[in-house]
Amino acid sequence: GRAVVVMYRDGCIGGMNVILGDSSEFSEVERGETLSNLSGFRSFLRRDFRSVFSEREYGDIYPSAASVPVMCGLPGIRGTGDPVGPVLSVVGCCGRAFARWMGRRLGSLGQSKHVAGDSF
Repeated sequence: GRAVVVMYRDGCIGGMNVILGDSSEFSEVERGETLSNLSGFRSFLRRDFRSVFSEREYGDIYPSAASVPVMCGLPGIRGTGDPVGPVLSVVGCCGRAFARWMGRRLGSLGQSKHVAGDSF
């Protein structure tokens, strides 16, 4: 769905700090862990999926760099309790292009009358 949330700046920043302060959900990422994830994902693509892609697709989805998701802000309504949730930018993350490719391939599955939509 589409919703617009109007908030004071202090409320938005305070909400982000509450979310980021939840150590059961978030932890600081070590630089070595990010590079290790990139290396593992590259190996996964070469080993398990290389024959699935055309040359162009493989070139488009093969990651050349990695970064961790960056929190951009708090978006629309999510449900009761904490009504807003974080927006994460995944630009530069090693699995972003692969996830987009998978979304294009699997998107039609979500159009079935037997699939429930988002519950929040």
